[in-house]
Amino acid sequence: MRLIIDTSSENLKVILKDKNGLFENEQTNFKHLKVLLPEIDNILTKADKNLKDVNYFAVVLGPGSFTGVRIGVSTVKAFTCVYKKAKIIGINMLELIAFSIVKNLKPKQDFAIVIKSTSTKYYFALASSSGSLKEQKMFTTEELISFINTKKLPLFAYNLSFVANGELSSSKIELTVNDYIDFTELKITKEEFSKDLKPIYLALSQAEEELLKKENKNNL
Repeated sequence: MRLIIDTSSENLKVILKDKNGLFENEQTNFKHLKVLLPEIDNILTKADKNLKDVNYFAVVLGPGSFTGVRIGVSTVKAFTCVYKKAKIIGINMLELIAFSIVKNLKPKQDFAIVIKSTSTKYYFALASSSGSLKEQKMFTTEELISFINTKKLPLFAYNLSFVANGELSSSKIELTVNDYIDFTELKITKEEFSKDLKPIYLALSQAEEELLKKENKNNL
């Protein structure tokens, strides 16, 4: 049985898959710390299962909400401390999106992916036509516009109605439950399991940025 958790954005997703069916719960808010465990309990109740029945715990490691990612990762770490026989699968959100694009759209060339970080920054990935990631980084609006206009690559945006204040043309991507399931199954087939879950941030937190600015100022 697989339990998949995504707390990397405002759309909390909990997915349970076993041989008898597929169950999904979704909440659209940022109260993940408050609602995650009740949502997991609800979905297990629907399936008439317990946490001890889970063979694979999969969790999105980011990039995305700093707080959200930590909540998901910490929860799965706690579960696997108790249920030690279960395997752990860490999901890079940019890899998952690339996987979905290749599976559903079958691009013929390299393509770019963005996820909104702040009003002026984006989590960015450059992917090959096979879905492998060539590059991952944080881009400012100006850097993103320059890159796309120079490279002339297709741009896919996750959960965004427009990119870079509407200055770039992009295709909007939404992930389905089957995308999460199929990507997790691929990880299981390849035996790509994690021993130590590490969040993928691609950027410093606000507190870290402020600390760095303070240190740089003191060094002047």
